[in-house]
Amino acid sequence: LSSSTERVDRAGKMPIYAREKVRHLWLVNPKTQTLEAYECQGERWTLLATHQGDETARIAPFEAIELELAALWAD
Repeated sequence: LSSSTERVDRAGKMPIYAREKVRHLWLVNPKTQTLEAYECQGERWTLLATHQGDETARIAPFEAIELELAALWAD
């Protein structure tokens, strides 16, 4: 996400992804150091979790892998 595209990503793209049966969606915001994980149920997105900072997370659909979020924010 970036401040210039966040509205398009959320209001424009997310409904298209739901319509096309994309099951999982992650929105990564390096500015706020957050990762939002969503799952599509029908044509509606459900927020599964919000991860932030230097957490280590297991995020659907890749729960078998630990993701160190700090690596996403590194310069």
